[in-house]
Amino acid sequence: MNEDIPQSPLPQPAHRPGRIILLVSVIAVLFIVFFMFRSAKPGVSREPDPAPNLITGGLSLKLSFTYTKLGMERESKAFLGRALEAYQQAARGSVMPGVIRRLGLLQGMNQPALAAKTLSGISSPKVLKDLPKVDRPTYIREANMWKRVYAGAPLTEAEAKEYAEFVETLNAGPARYIALSAIYRSAGMVKEADAALKSAQSRYFAHIAIISVLGLLFILAGIGGAAGLIAGGIALFVTRNAVVTRFGFSESYEEDAPLALALWRSFFAYIIIFLAGSFLGAYVLQRITSGLPIKQQISYGIVAQALTYVTIGLLSILLTQILLRREGAGLRAIGLRSFGPGKDIAWGAAGYAMALPLLGVSLMISNLLRLLLPNAPTPSNPVVPMLMSAAGVPALIAIFLLAAVVAPFIEEVFFRGVLFRALRARFGVWAAILTSAAAFAIVHPQLPAGFPPLFVLGMTFAILAQTRNSLLPAMIAHAINNGGLFLFFILATRP
Repeated sequence: MNEDIPQSPLPQPAHRPGRIILLVSVIAVLFIVFFMFRSAKPGVSREPDPAPNLITGGLSLKLSFTYTKLGMERESKAFLGRALEAYQQAARGSVMPGVIRRLGLLQGMNQPALAAKTLSGISSPKVLKDLPKVDRPTYIREANMWKRVYAGAPLTEAEAKEYAEFVETLNAGPARYIALSAIYRSAGMVKEADAALKSAQSRYFAHIAIISVLGLLFILAGIGGAAGLIAGGIALFVTRNAVVTRFGFSESYEEDAPLALALWRSFFAYIIIFLAGSFLGAYVLQRITSGLPIKQQISYGIVAQALTYVTIGLLSILLTQILLRREGAGLRAIGLRSFGPGKDIAWGAAGYAMALPLLGVSLMISNLLRLLLPNAPTPSNPVVPMLMSAAGVPALIAIFLLAAVVAPFIEEVFFRGVLFRALRARFGVWAAILTSAAAFAIVHPQLPAGFPPLFVLGMTFAILAQTRNSLLPAMIAHAINNGGLFLFFILATRP
């Protein structure tokens, strides 16, 4: 047998498929019943998450500036209209100053009176009541500033420079340059106003170019992945059970049974530590930051979330090591080992590429779920609001490390290293793959519509862990997914 392929225990009689069907059916029924009940629950008001519309609006606005730079005015106006529509959707019933600000600034390009009215909402009692008292004078000052810019007497050059510096501190997303242009134009500083818009055109042209290259790479990877899936299917058909047996998919893994109890204890301990740590961290953070300016609360929150998650992971991994040591094993027993960095990276990248066609299908199913469950809006990826509100490069680096390094490592250890192997010891490989993937999807906050793509990712990572007998390829694939999403979100939402 090829020495490059990690070896699995000797084959045992395969489990009956009825167990797999039963497990998946129970999970599917519970999932459907829970979310149908949630969506049909009367008297519960759920405000839609503004993040998807903010992403659409930001991306459309950047496309508008890009087409302007290319001299394609018709396309530029079309995307500007889409941006305005998206921001209007996001601002419906919203009390978030950043959402109101984006909408008002876009309205100001053609309807300054309407912009002044919209932006005055930043200092409305409905908005101010949810803000720390220390921040309220700042938002009142901002509302007065917009009144001067869009509906007042012309600004002096000194006022324009002061307002421009103030705008640089605000969360306006891609609309920041529109604000700067409006301020300079109100002071008669036409050269500076035009320079602000030209700067936006060049900057956003670069952003769209990077997004286009990133999208092209994912499309090419998806095409290659589809070819790989087809080739794998043909190989499986031609060789019958040879491929399945070679990678251990037909084995019962009853030799893992001595570790099963330790693995279950480890996983449930991780869940308990995660819930307790998250609750305690949120409580302590609220006590520490209460009364502080909102920007400091956001910065402290990002740092606290990163530290909390790292602490939870380290404590859980330490406990897992202790439990496994009692059984004469260690972390290598759950797949924390490498068969070569190059091979780990190659398998992780190839595995993720092969998942891309299935992810495309799963996203279509997600859109269908959104239509079927209109009263159960799906929260956005938790990274999105963090990116939109993060101030400064250090905060962005912390979010990237949390999303693309820490989360893949910890989640793979406990969902593919611990839970998958515990299920595999009792129910067999395929039941473990499907059940651990469902658990992985359910614990994420992007339900209900986020379940299909998360389930596909969970299956992909579990198959990689099974195929290579190592967690590292799954961690690589997980990091590629999260890192790619991080880059897209930052390019779509940041100025």
